[in-house]
Amino acid sequence: MNVYKHRTVLVALTAVLCGGVAISLTPELAAQTPLSVIATVHAGFNPMKLAVNENTNTIFALNLGYTGTQFTVIDGATNTATTSTIPGSYQPYFLAVNTNTNKVYTETGEIYDVATASWSQPVPLVGSAGAGSAVAVNQTTNKIYILGESGEGSALCAGSSPCVQVLDGATNTVSQVPLPSCTSLTSEAIDEVTNKIFVGCLFNNNVSGSLIEIDGASNTVSTISSGLPPVTEVDVNPGTGMVYASLSNNSLSGPATAPAQYEIFNESTSSTTTNLGNYSSLTNYVNVNTVANQVFFQSASCNYIYSPATNTGICGSFDITSPFPGGPPAQYPRNPVPLTPPH
Repeated sequence: MNVYKHRTVLVALTAVLCGGVAISLTPELAAQTPLSVIATVHAGFNPMKLAVNENTNTIFALNLGYTGTQFTVIDGATNTATTSTIPGSYQPYFLAVNTNTNKVYTETGEIYDVATASWSQPVPLVGSAGAGSAVAVNQTTNKIYILGESGEGSALCAGSSPCVQVLDGATNTVSQVPLPSCTSLTSEAIDEVTNKIFVGCLFNNNVSGSLIEIDGASNTVSTISSGLPPVTEVDVNPGTGMVYASLSNNSLSGPATAPAQYEIFNESTSSTTTNLGNYSSLTNYVNVNTVANQVFFQSASCNYIYSPATNTGICGSFDITSPFPGGPPAQYPRNPVPLTPPH
């Protein structure tokens, strides 16, 4: 695993068995100048997911092996690594860290206490299965949110609908927020300023989507938008109160108004803006740079960088060895595309 550094920003590249590369990148990195390799850290077999505690300069890697899931803790100051096997009968695929309590959580309910370098027994999640499809932490409220499915092969939620499992980090007790309008859940993002959780929802045999809001104080559920194309990923900028959802509809055939499909939700005005485009603009991922206030969409046609301040977007390169603060290099740009701003 190669570790890149620019000032105090770390990024890890993890080799995948099929020969590809998975990149975990802090959002601030996209606005930085070129990086350099400072160390190669040997993690466990097949490292796939990362989480970072910036307060302690510690990096956590989830390694998916043939004989169980391994967990690597990397000291960012010395680049030394310690690898161990995660206990439990379910293999986790996701990590989230609470930098305030210095604990790491998986979607299977395991909890790693960095202070004691030990795993606790998995927290019993609600339902008959023991794994969710994603995990996120609200560090302000010390609540952990695990996306759960229902139905054949993944009956995590009690009842007949998907849900969000809410783990109280102080008591390790679990409650459940049902989402009856959904058939499956894709991703989640937390605004710690407003204590709102945003969830991507699929329904109608997973060919339609909606954006769901959960009030973290009351666990009440609201539907922001319904009848969207499938919502593939959600991210939020807590500083601006803007929520971004990437959309993926391969049946659209009209002219693209921008080379990415997405929905923007303004928390302060409760207004939405949707951009659909066509087949070539179906979008799988979104990531928000909260420092530069830029949004990165990975679509079928290009890597699309959207600037909320100017309400324009441009296709460019996400090559981390040559980040660009003001837009992509000369060989990549297209004309900026003006978009309809949120009202």
